[in-house]
Formats: sequence, C-alpha cells, structure tokens
Amino acid sequence: MGAMTRICRTVPITICDCLYVDENNDTKQEQVKLYGDYTNIVRATNACKKKLNRTRVLVKNISKEEYSVSMPMEAFMANADHVTKKAKEN
Repeated sequence: MGAMTRICRTVPITICDCLYVDENNDTKQEQVKLYGDYTNIVRATNACKKKLNRTRVLVKNISKEEYSVSMPMEAFMANADHVTKKAKEN
C-alpha cells in the first residue's frame, strides 16, 4: 500500500432533543446523539427509547451534522477492531 492511500467516510450524526418520563413520573429533558441518519421521527424516537432505556420518549427536535473523516489506510488496518482476511486464488 502506498503512503498516500487513505480511507475516507462521511459520518452523519443526528442530535435529538428529547423529553422522557422517569420512574417517578417526572418529566426530564435530554439531548441524545445518534450515529447515522435518524431524521425520520419514528426511527429517531425508537432509537432514543432504546438509548435512554425508556418506554415514554418524545423527540421535540432533530438536527443533523455530517463529518468527513479520513485516515491513512495503514493506520486504519492497524487499529481496526475486527479484521477478516480472505485469500484470493488466481
């Protein structure tokens, strides 16, 4: 691999402003950060319920940020938490 080979990805992050009801029936507000595109309100609500471990969640606002990230391929391969090697026969 060449020294200039890089791996690049665009990473969407969805930020949800949520209201939820705790075990004492008190209303709490929390901001939840989700990695991926969760701009669909149903999908965002379900993901926030899961992340907050709550059954009653209201998503008040959704905003989205996108980051373009890159790193050298060698560093990516060295730091990957899961690698599967496939041999290719000629």
